[in-house]
Amino acid sequence: MKHLHAECNTRQLGKAPDSPVTLPGKLVHWPIERLRPYERNPRTHSPEQITKIAASLLEFGWTNPILVDGDAGIIAGHGRLLAAQELGMITVPVIELPWSAKRP
Repeated sequence: MKHLHAECNTRQLGKAPDSPVTLPGKLVHWPIERLRPYERNPRTHSPEQITKIAASLLEFGWTNPILVDGDAGIIAGHGRLLAAQELGMITVPVIELPWSAKRP
């Protein structure tokens, strides 16, 4: 397998050279209040889980951005958002995906 480190170092939406896989959108920092949690999110997080996520963010850094749709609705990362709020963060790393907020 060919290693494509320089060519794939783009964070723009598109396809990597020699790959049929679309890359995610650009990584940006958004103010927490801009994000809209999905009201029908089936996952819930206990206060203990949120504290553990916050501790992980402090120990390892933010390694997994919050994924949002085109309307700032959270697709993935509800627990990370709650942990960021617990830590008093003002902004969080986000990748906006080109999906609609229309969900079943």
